[in-house]
Amino acid sequence: LTYTVSYNANGGSGSMSSHDVYFGDSVKIKDNTFTRPNYKFIGWTTKSDGTNDGHGWSYASGAGWSGTWSYVDGEYGISGGQLVLYARWKLDICYITYNGNGNIVSNVPAKQEKIIGTNITLSSTSPTRGDRYKFLGWAESSSATSAAYQPGTTFTKDVDTTLYAVWQLLDKDIYLYNTGKIDAVDFKTVSA
Repeated sequence: LTYTVSYNANGGSGSMSSHDVYFGDSVKIKDNTFTRPNYKFIGWTTKSDGTNDGHGWSYASGAGWSGTWSYVDGEYGISGGQLVLYARWKLDICYITYNGNGNIVSNVPAKQEKIIGTNITLSSTSPTRGDRYKFLGWAESSSATSAAYQPGTTFTKDVDTTLYAVWQLLDKDIYLYNTGKIDAVDFKTVSA
């Protein structure tokens, strides 16, 4: 006596062939070949809404995700000799983190999520650092002296990225801030 295991893309695209399994035998779940732009495949479920059914059929293999399991009478929602496995998807995202890059910096934007494969608009918020500094924009290096990105412009990279504020010192004095921290000093070396 057999039942059929079939695969549903559940919002994705492509096709995967079904296969028959004898009751009581272990079944090899196929590696996923469905695709869905901007999403990662994270496993299989018997729930048509794509939520986790608790069986955890998401074991890594070289070609994708696979697993094995044995049918136990009454499990997995087998109905009329059919077991349908639905692909589970998760938005593929990276993060943009803003770093004030200095002492006594305020108004630093919150971290942003970016969906892989899409562009994002950087926060239009500009940080501040007292009257002595002018904010020039953002760079991917904490030691940059010029900005690569401006607030409110488009960001295209698909990797986790930290953007550091780039500051221009407006005067040549040395100030010791009364913060109780020995490192809360801004130095500017000038030649005579």
